[in-house]
Amino acid sequence: MGFLRSSAVLWLLCLSQLSPAEEAVYRMNFALGREVAASSSAKLAPIIVDGKAQANASWYTSWDPPQDPARPSWVMIDLRDAHSLAQVTIAFSIAAYDGIYDVWAPPQAIVVEVGNDIQDMKPVTAVPSERIPEQGACPERRWLDVDLPAGTKGRFVKLLFPDGGKLSVMPNVVGLAEVQIFGEALPARVRNDIAIEDAFGRVDVDLDAPELTDLFLREPDGKLSARSLLADWPRGVTLLESKDNRIYERHGAYTYVSDRSGRRYESRYGKPKRTSVERRPDGRITGIRLDAIRLTTKDGVAGPVEEDWRIEAHNGALSWTVVQRWVEPASIGISGTPALYLARFGGQGAFRDRRVAPIDPQVTTTLWYDPAMIVAGTHPDYETYSFPATTEYRTFTLAKRDTWATYKLFTNFHLQSDIRASVTGGFLYRRAGVRNDFNEIGVTTEQSLAFERRAGDVDEISFTLAPSDKRTTGEQLSVQIPDRALAQRLGDLHGSVLNGGVISDQKRFDFGNGSEDVNYAGSADFQALALSVSIPTKASAEFTINANDAFKGHLERILATVDERGLTRFGFNAQNSGALLDDNLHVISAVRHYIVRSGDRAFAERVLPTLAGMADFFIRGIDRETGLFKTLAGTNWYYDGIKFSGFNTYYQAFLYQALMDLADILVLTGQPREAEVRRDEAHRLAAAINAKLWMPAAPGGPRYADWVDETGKPALHFIDIAQFPLIAFGIAPRDRALMILATADKRLQELKQRFGYSREATLSLLWPLSAGRSEQCFGTYFYGGSVLASTYWEVVARARVGNVDGEWGALRLLENFARHFERTSFVGSNSIDIRGHVSPGGDEGYLADMVVVPAALVHGIMGISTGWKEITVAPALPRGWHEAKAAVMWMGRIYDITISDGTTSVARRR
Repeated sequence: MGFLRSSAVLWLLCLSQLSPAEEAVYRMNFALGREVAASSSAKLAPIIVDGKAQANASWYTSWDPPQDPARPSWVMIDLRDAHSLAQVTIAFSIAAYDGIYDVWAPPQAIVVEVGNDIQDMKPVTAVPSERIPEQGACPERRWLDVDLPAGTKGRFVKLLFPDGGKLSVMPNVVGLAEVQIFGEALPARVRNDIAIEDAFGRVDVDLDAPELTDLFLREPDGKLSARSLLADWPRGVTLLESKDNRIYERHGAYTYVSDRSGRRYESRYGKPKRTSVERRPDGRITGIRLDAIRLTTKDGVAGPVEEDWRIEAHNGALSWTVVQRWVEPASIGISGTPALYLARFGGQGAFRDRRVAPIDPQVTTTLWYDPAMIVAGTHPDYETYSFPATTEYRTFTLAKRDTWATYKLFTNFHLQSDIRASVTGGFLYRRAGVRNDFNEIGVTTEQSLAFERRAGDVDEISFTLAPSDKRTTGEQLSVQIPDRALAQRLGDLHGSVLNGGVISDQKRFDFGNGSEDVNYAGSADFQALALSVSIPTKASAEFTINANDAFKGHLERILATVDERGLTRFGFNAQNSGALLDDNLHVISAVRHYIVRSGDRAFAERVLPTLAGMADFFIRGIDRETGLFKTLAGTNWYYDGIKFSGFNTYYQAFLYQALMDLADILVLTGQPREAEVRRDEAHRLAAAINAKLWMPAAPGGPRYADWVDETGKPALHFIDIAQFPLIAFGIAPRDRALMILATADKRLQELKQRFGYSREATLSLLWPLSAGRSEQCFGTYFYGGSVLASTYWEVVARARVGNVDGEWGALRLLENFARHFERTSFVGSNSIDIRGHVSPGGDEGYLADMVVVPAALVHGIMGISTGWKEITVAPALPRGWHEAKAAVMWMGRIYDITISDGTTSVARRR
């Protein structure tokens, strides 16, 4: 059987996780894009080497026409050349779906053969059944790493499945989503690097192929950052992503110009004619000069411009000056002079497909600059894949020439410095791919992306970088508690995500799922709650925008999408025709939080009619018999893919709170009678919740139903957002609240013993959705894993009834959450599993919703609430906490709150 050629062939270097002494060593996936032969389904065979481990895009054994003999089925990959081989990594799958999860079809056994000739293949290892995941195994267990014996070499690798598959209904079927074959470590290209280290940090410069290969900022304590900010070679990319090298080649820092036809000329493909190094008397390097660098294509075609570089350290900063001499006329489509490619977050499915590991350095940025002075647009280089709910903008250039701004950072290595950047002779910019496929910052000589140059033109531009203590600019959590480590960790989470990783659109400052990620109205309440415990510090740009104004603009854009029914159609919900009804409820509450923080009564008056229409959609849906809001069949909700009809407790709880918040807004705008009407609606709803949804005889213990369908059948999975908000909002009477928590604690103890529950975030549910799965996959999103933001509701709920200390109390949960953030930053997916491992998710590197969790310390344990007339404090401090302090912004002013041995004080800051 002949070999099939996939659409593109790419050899791939990918950086291993190595010790510092081995950092210049790379691993190669020899299988990517190679030719594949198979015993059946030959047209599908290239899928297993396309770089994407997609569940329903798989090769599988087939008998149409029948394979004779049926066993052994096999696949064979031609690596083109003989290599030393170390490991085969396999992801199992077939194109089958059980309504919730894909069904894997792993083989009963595997034999790996290697050879230099397909007629002379020899077995090198065998994998028995007990090492292979079971059919229907949980998604995170579908990968299998097979180590090959030392000394294994060959061109062809064949995987045989002699005993068929483990899928009981189709025992002859084996499915493969991806096969990766890793070889012996190869040395990276030897670079002629030289380093400048000074007060700014350290930079490594390649003198032969001009680029910056690493940039380490100086931390506030004087130490160098643990990781470089610059991207290295990606661990891998799919063939689709790498066709034009938009992602694969974006690493380090260098200069480039790309002409209107898309031909790209870069400094690192040129070579300077002269180099010189400046040193202090003690030998320390202070400056590097590279002259006559002809920007060149990767294929060696000389470009229209020649450059001189001067890289210097002085006054605590790194200065990079570039003089450009245009030797030919040029029509430029985009340029970076220079461009810094920051270590990237995953991009589409990159964590799932193991092309980026959560432990790799990852950096995302936000520029808090006046949006009126930002020129936004797009360019084909940054349209890395299509996702309609993300922002239409990818490129942002500051309109002010010769300005400064701080690139606020969210890093997974907890860098405590941001990048303070300034430019002379040009403009600062920020560019990124969709969902942060890559993140580029730098300067350019022109404000517009496209410009013209004549032969003989000369440009000079300087880019200056310095570290800035990230805790001194932007929005910060201000708390002082006896547990200093907890305060530091929560402060890092709050400041890093809110300032550096929550904005999905730099021009419009939309608070979304994350950088260049989905615009999502449903997260507005979480982000408003985070802002409610935040105080502004120094400005982070020459022309900055404050968080209040930015968030108000975000709310205005959401409210502008409300349709005639009263439903938001913003961002992700635009794709769903407004079907994510909970967006409305969260937005109403977010508006209330914003107004209390800012004191912006004019905004309240302007948006009140829209908010009333949003609430009325739900009031029109109240069922007369039950007094509960009734949803239509097939409605989606917070947990992606769970469809229901009838009476959802989550919706009822947040409708109650939205009505109470709407009543507050009505009071503020001078409409007390209308406010009383809304409160009456809320109180009637609370009574109906307690009458119709309370299940004292529920299996496992008393609790509310998660929902009751149209036939009257209750769902009793103990879903976090259908239980804890009822306590946090005061809907559940205290005796019922205590019973709910007793039910939870009993089950959590069982889950700890049975599944190793790590108590690092609130579980999405405590009993599986499907008894048919026999809890086999219990503990992964949305089957009992943790969607991080919901931890806020459990901490607040437990604190409300004084359940703070002990194994299951609010403090332990918050401490564990903070430790996990310190360890992992929760990057890698959108959830963690029951054991605390980052889940093998889809396309979201992280969810910015988690920024709300530190607010649980202030709102829950410290008991601080802001209303129209006053700040109230009802603390539930842990044992041993005799004093706690926090600062919040209320009605546009900062107030300091002190809790000391049972007494509280509130003082306006001067």
